[in-house]
Amino acid sequence: MVKFSMSSFKDILTTKNLGKEIEVFKSLSSTNEYILKSSRIEGKVVVAGVQTNGTGRNNRKWENCEESLLFSVELPLIAKNFLAPLNIVVGYSLVEALGKYSEGTFLKWPNDILIKNKKVAGMVLKAMFSGEELTRVILGVGINISGKTEDNSINSTLASLSDNYLKSVYPDVLLASILSRLESNISKLVSGGLDIKAMWKNYTACKGSDISITIGTEKKTYREYGIDKDGGLIVVDSKKSLSTIKLGDISLDSSN
Repeated sequence: MVKFSMSSFKDILTTKNLGKEIEVFKSLSSTNEYILKSSRIEGKVVVAGVQTNGTGRNNRKWENCEESLLFSVELPLIAKNFLAPLNIVVGYSLVEALGKYSEGTFLKWPNDILIKNKKVAGMVLKAMFSGEELTRVILGVGINISGKTEDNSINSTLASLSDNYLKSVYPDVLLASILSRLESNISKLVSGGLDIKAMWKNYTACKGSDISITIGTEKKTYREYGIDKDGGLIVVDSKKSLSTIKLGDISLDSSN
C-alpha cells in the first residue's frame, strides 16, 4: 500500500473543520483509545498504519495490518436526537467515498461497508455523556485497502479495495474524500436536508434479501423492509408483521 502523505492530504483537504488537525503514527494500540485520552479538539483526526489493540463493533479485533486505513475523528457535538441517525449518515459517507473506487459498494445495517457482499470497511461510534450532557462523539473507521483486518474466524467474509478497485488507492486522498463527505452529510442531517429513509433505498446491501438478525443470543430471519427516521431497521417476518430493530448483529442470509 502507498504510504500516507501528510502534505498531499493537507493540499487536497476541502473541509472547514474535520481533519484540519491531524496526527499520523506508524503504530498505535488504538486510534480511538489515543484520541479519547487526548483533550477534545473538534475535527481532530488520528491515523495509524498499524493498530495493536484496535477493536470494532461488539469488541471484534482489528489485527496488526499495514494494508489498511485506520483512523478516528472527533466529531462535532450535535443534539442527542441526531445520534441514532448519525450512525447511518457515517455509513453513507463511507459508501460514497469508497464507491469512487469500486462498483457495487453498499451499506449493511448498521455499520459495515460491503463490496459484492464482502466486508471492506467497518466503523464504530462512541458517544460520551456527563449526566444528560453529550460531551464527546468519536468515530473509528477501519478500511481494508489490500490486506486483512479482522480475525480469521470471519476472514471468508472479508474483501479489500485492491480486490475490486477501479483505480489506484491513495490513503491520504481516500481520507480527505471521506472527511469531506462526512462533514457535508452531518451538516445536512442537522439542518434537516438529509432524508436517510430515501437514501437507504440506494445504499442498502440487503434490498429484497432475507436477513438473519442476532440480538443477544437469539437469531431470527426476516426480510428487510427499510429504515425509520432514526436509522432503526424495519423488518417483516414470515407472518408479514413489521417490527423495528434498534440493536443487534445483522447478516445476509446464507441462502442468498
